[in-house]
Amino acid sequence: MRQRADIVSVIAEHVELERAGRYYRGLCPFHAEKTPSFHVDTERQRYICYGCHAGGNVFQFLMQRENLSFPDAVRVIAEKSGMEMPSAPMSAAQQAKADAAGRCRKACASAAAFYHALLTQAPEGQAVREYLRSRQIGPEAVERFSLGWAPDAWDRLSVHLQAEGFAEGELVSFGLLKQREDGKPGGGAYDRFRARLMFPIFDTQGHPVGFGGRVLSEKTSKGAPKYLNSPETQFFQKGKYLYGLHSACRHIGAGHALLVEGYMDVIAAQNAGFPQAVASLGTALTREQAKLLKRYGSRVVIGYDNDAPGRRAALSAGEIFLAEGLRTEVLVLPEAKDPDEYLRGHSPDEFRERLEASPSFIEFKYGELSREQGVRSVADKAEIIRRLAPDIRRLGRAEQEGYIRFLSRECGLTFETVRAEVDAQKTPISRRRLVPSAAPTPTSAVLPPAPAAPTAPLGIFRAEQLLLRAALDDEACRPLIRSELGEDFWLLPEHRFLFANAAAPDAYAEDDDFYGRCQKRLAELYSFPFDPARSGEIIADCVLAVKREQERRETEDLQSQMISLENGGDMAGALRLLKVMRDRLQENGLQQRNDTAQPD
Repeated sequence: MRQRADIVSVIAEHVELERAGRYYRGLCPFHAEKTPSFHVDTERQRYICYGCHAGGNVFQFLMQRENLSFPDAVRVIAEKSGMEMPSAPMSAAQQAKADAAGRCRKACASAAAFYHALLTQAPEGQAVREYLRSRQIGPEAVERFSLGWAPDAWDRLSVHLQAEGFAEGELVSFGLLKQREDGKPGGGAYDRFRARLMFPIFDTQGHPVGFGGRVLSEKTSKGAPKYLNSPETQFFQKGKYLYGLHSACRHIGAGHALLVEGYMDVIAAQNAGFPQAVASLGTALTREQAKLLKRYGSRVVIGYDNDAPGRRAALSAGEIFLAEGLRTEVLVLPEAKDPDEYLRGHSPDEFRERLEASPSFIEFKYGELSREQGVRSVADKAEIIRRLAPDIRRLGRAEQEGYIRFLSRECGLTFETVRAEVDAQKTPISRRRLVPSAAPTPTSAVLPPAPAAPTAPLGIFRAEQLLLRAALDDEACRPLIRSELGEDFWLLPEHRFLFANAAAPDAYAEDDDFYGRCQKRLAELYSFPFDPARSGEIIADCVLAVKREQERRETEDLQSQMISLENGGDMAGALRLLKVMRDRLQENGLQQRNDTAQPD
């Protein structure tokens, strides 16, 4: 599959490339730069950046760029290359569920194309096109976001999709139709979206999975809600998606994500040159959405509406982002109710200035609390500090000290007083998740509990990286490593898990935190050059390093046991361990001399 895939065409979807001999070059998508240092080798089908040293093959590019697991990257390349992916055997129930999910994706894609054609080609879409132009949304944005129009009719979509072979009942289960509630036999179902501007909701691979619909005029909506989203189904949960992320994900890593409230805010921001804008589908931000953003970057700016509900939502979202370890700021636009309105009355440069001046979440929350309850008395100040303490305690020590000094200055209290008040609010923050016990299967593995920051000597850490990289690049290396070292030699649980489960497509499903750490380790693997032609030599060197580290640890354990026996008065036992240590040292010394004496 790697040989068949065209790495240039895959990378060109993310990077503007120009030809230079046998290479293509462009600006690196993995770090900010002005002079191209990113090169794609057409003969070797590999890429490398001479600035940040990212490099690898087509699978590794997608894993780094799209934060995909290896199995997901393989699926994407298979789809682009027209190759069929082999799948593990499934039960009848599993097969039925997979078939239904596939038909749901096809139905959503067909519905999106139907709505889009009505907007862009049909006479009935003319009024909608004029409305969009009045909102400064031109044909390019209509195409980029696949905007559409749901006609003011009860069964236009239903008739269209049933003509394509979809049954009415399954379209109801997909959320595209709605079952009549009058209880009459044969009442049937009708189109859920009618007389609405349609916003397809895409997954990160660009497949439509749901819809949002907006009435053009609240005066003619006949009491219908202004916005209507696809319902919660087994195929679509709003809290797991972000509007606009399918295009924004490519731009978040180099800067930050901009989280706004509405579809129009996303379109306005991206049109104005802020492609990192996403929205949370009209719902309160969920943990799943925060984790999704965290895959693509470590900083987020919240740009919710400038009203009381919007500010409350910003406070709630900020607390979730801090809990996920994201650097969080809040965009303040006093001259407008939301980013869309601001951008229609101000230039992109003015918006950028506002964005760059965004206060941190702690500073924003302090301002909101000050307006809410005032800071007239010492009791008011103490209450504000207590309410901010849990957020401050989530941060690193340097940031904690900075915000304690900020509160000291704002409240007119000494640094020591504020520090003592923050430390007194000992809110336990647990990021560890329980993993249900289950027998591992070829497609689902039990994840180990999240460990406390595993450590390994630098040399052994690199040896593990090289061994794992060799195993991932060439399946034939895996049994060789097992025969030399077994399964349990890994010091880092992420390395151990990736070695055992890299080919299992659902291996990460049970623990998002562990999934994130595995993805980080994978990214580290592909951040340094690796020559597959030297795999045998590399494995031999790494195996030797690991064995020596194992011997060193065993010697330390024996020394510790010997000291314990001496302290307990068991001199005979201590002498026995001393003899064992001496014999091992002599054996290791002889082995090392033999290794050195071997010819090249």
